[in-house]
Amino acid sequence: MRYRIIIFLCTIISTYTWMQATNKYPYQPISWTPLGCDTLLNIKNIQDMKIVDNNKLYITYEFPGSFGDQLLKCFAIDWGKGAMSFKKEFFKRKNGTHVFNVPVTFWDLEGNMLAYERDNPYLYAVSGDTLKRNGQSIISPKSICPYPLVMEAKFPFVDSLGRYIFVGRQEKNGFQAILRSTPSTDGVGKIEEVSKIIFDSRYPSWLANYGSFAYNHKNNVAVFAYQMFPAIQFYNLTDGTSFKFRKGRNTFNPKTLKEGDVWESNPIHFKAITANDKYIYCLYWGMTEQQAKNNQRRHTFAGQIVVLRWDGTVYKILTTRRKITTIAVSESGNYIIGYNEGKFFYSTI
Repeated sequence: MRYRIIIFLCTIISTYTWMQATNKYPYQPISWTPLGCDTLLNIKNIQDMKIVDNNKLYITYEFPGSFGDQLLKCFAIDWGKGAMSFKKEFFKRKNGTHVFNVPVTFWDLEGNMLAYERDNPYLYAVSGDTLKRNGQSIISPKSICPYPLVMEAKFPFVDSLGRYIFVGRQEKNGFQAILRSTPSTDGVGKIEEVSKIIFDSRYPSWLANYGSFAYNHKNNVAVFAYQMFPAIQFYNLTDGTSFKFRKGRNTFNPKTLKEGDVWESNPIHFKAITANDKYIYCLYWGMTEQQAKNNQRRHTFAGQIVVLRWDGTVYKILTTRRKITTIAVSESGNYIIGYNEGKFFYSTI
């Protein structure tokens, strides 16, 4: 009984601390305007969405009927007209097949586009319709690793010339970690652990610690947003320090780890994040997927986009009455795009 009382008091204090911390920041209701498109997109779910140069939207998505295969397309955005027009589908051969079944794309410090296959991360430089292998890999079977890793590199960023930051995963349902890759000309390369991504040491599995990652090269700070836990983890890659921004109380039920629907059985806290050089935009639900759908149907959905500075402080909190599952912010910070169930919206922020 005493233990339960302590847990109850800790929960109350945590929630009260969050309310105190956020009450002094402005809450800004945002309205969404439909973003028209000249192309009918058949989207099952979006894996990645990014605005580049303030007027181009890159979408990596899975389509109905596929078995994990994904497409990457680019659209030009006309903010004044509230419309986007199709520009290009990437990595498509003349016979209709694709070079990458699960493409991962990112940009280097000079704005050049890089791409690789998610489970075979040998890097290619992308220039127009040309793909050129650059002789490097973020991770490969030859890489020198601190422990056995799944051959998959998620959320890649350029750390410095010839070095990459990404999220990797230990084999056999192990933990996730921020890793730094230093490729070599002979294909061996070296992988170093920067920090493990574990919210609660009792539940180290990547299943419990699933989420989204972003990195700011100028500040050398990385952030990870947990879906199952109400927290954003900040990692200072210069001095190795780390701290959490917390929102609300923990709701994760560890018993669901033994089930097949861990993500369906627990409230989703931070659904997605997007970032520019100044801020991190963190889409917060605090409810299960089914609850979100029910609330949308009843027109009672209430979500937030918590805008954080790169030092972890709150800048402001955007409130949304529309269910949004994916977001992307412009580099200028003037616009944000939201997506849900085949429809795109934008808002001036």
